[in-house]
Amino acid sequence: MFCPYCGKKVNEGVYLCPECNSNLDSLNRPTNYKCDNCGSFVPKDAKFCSNCGDILVEVVESETKERVTTDRPVGIGYFSFRKMISTLLIKVIYIVGLISITYGGIRLIVAGVDKHDGEVFVLGGIALLILGNIIWRILCEGWILIFSIHDILGSIEKEIKKK
Repeated sequence: MFCPYCGKKVNEGVYLCPECNSNLDSLNRPTNYKCDNCGSFVPKDAKFCSNCGDILVEVVESETKERVTTDRPVGIGYFSFRKMISTLLIKVIYIVGLISITYGGIRLIVAGVDKHDGEVFVLGGIALLILGNIIWRILCEGWILIFSIHDILGSIEKEIKKK
């Protein structure tokens, strides 16, 4: 089971998320809905999975639990853009950029040390190491913020539809 608020994996039966301290009581109550995409059990009145954002499929109570068949494709959360993968990609791109900027700054410093009048290269390398990485971090945080706003708007939409 995953915390619907921070995404951290938590053990079954846990009532508070150890990462963000969110109340998970509603996820541990007996339910009759199961996500067809990730298999998580969710509250009876939920329309979307709190783990992956997929549309829920009702579980039929019988001697053997059978899923109600639907014509919805598996992974609809990704194809309908309810589940965003952009944040992970931005984090990977950030690390690649961080390494590239650091490498470029070090190369400038080394090039400046090897030259007779290389103070400009050394200062440029130091500026690139410090300012370049700070600006790159702020830029990537801005991208993540934009995609986080999308997630928050999605959760607000779910709350409005419940009422």
